[in-house]
Amino acid sequence: MKLVDAACPHCGASLKIDSDSKNAVCKYCGASFLIDDEVKHVRYDNAEEAGYEFEKGRQRAKEEARQKAQAERRKYSQTEPKKTHYAARTTQYSEPERTKRRAGIGCLGWLIVFLVLGLIIVFSVYSRSGRAKKQQPELPAAAVKTAVPESTEAKEEQKQTSAPVKESEEKKDGVRNESKNGRGRSDRGREEPHYVGVIGYAAVDFPQTYKIENTDQFEDESLWTVPTYRKDKQFWEETGSLPHKTEVIVREQNLKHEKYGNYSGYLLVEKTDDGSQYYIDVKNFITKPYWTYQNDLREAALTGDFVARYNQVSDYYPVDSGADKLEIPNGTAVLVTGVTGTGGKFNRDETGIEAIVWKQWRNGYGGVKCHFNEKDLTITY
Repeated sequence: MKLVDAACPHCGASLKIDSDSKNAVCKYCGASFLIDDEVKHVRYDNAEEAGYEFEKGRQRAKEEARQKAQAERRKYSQTEPKKTHYAARTTQYSEPERTKRRAGIGCLGWLIVFLVLGLIIVFSVYSRSGRAKKQQPELPAAAVKTAVPESTEAKEEQKQTSAPVKESEEKKDGVRNESKNGRGRSDRGREEPHYVGVIGYAAVDFPQTYKIENTDQFEDESLWTVPTYRKDKQFWEETGSLPHKTEVIVREQNLKHEKYGNYSGYLLVEKTDDGSQYYIDVKNFITKPYWTYQNDLREAALTGDFVARYNQVSDYYPVDSGADKLEIPNGTAVLVTGVTGTGGKFNRDETGIEAIVWKQWRNGYGGVKCHFNEKDLTITY
């Protein structure tokens, strides 16, 4: 087989063809044509002109092929989705790096979700707390009984000025709950205590016992009184008193947070025996009848002052502020004011109850603070 040079009659490209073939196909433009002796002899009859034509055809074929390739690329680029700026950037990282980045973004997303949920929960809790603190409207000042009537005229005045008690309130029973601290102290953290509907007692507060502690007549029950009040706009005026240990039910409360877990304010209370109502300071309200705590004098002394009778039955003598032995006659009435502190030479397991004793001492007659064993004291008031 012999190959000869020829030019494509359509595109002019240079071709190598078999001299024995009857036809040929151009590999550039795809044209098919018959081969005759004239074509086969082009090289020999006019070689220079044929070479020139061949070169033109070849260059034209290359240009057409290039243009065709460009057209194909443009068509491909129009059908394929374009890469975004982010996609272009991600191609700069390896697969493990992209995995780490995705994990970091996922963690950040979950953190944001938890923060949002936390804010929603906190807002919900505060909203409920605010609604729970909303108080009922106060009774008119003229509707509250302010003192215990002593005469017929006072009783008539009481009928006109005492707060009207609804039938539903008369039949409504209170709840006893001695676990509540009373005196405006929070029962949990710094939350406002809720006393409405709780049965408790009007009792003297520690600051009010000053005159009781400074007289040897501390057994006089007329000294043990609780003030009552009426509201005059933003002020509260003292109007009368209730006996210490009066049993009451709280009907309304108006409290204000002071600091830590302490609250100040006033309570509308109703006596359980006759249904009469009064306003008292929250510091005068307790839930524990501590004067009955004969077997737990420590708890009683922490709740309020009380009168007790001394009789030596334990293995420990009473002592003074220097922890020295005291000679106190059996049957002596003492005023218990608290528990022994942790400082000094005292042993709280031996002489843990603090009380004032009035008698003739070495330096004269007066009230002296002493320390007793709780087994040697019996509550009398």
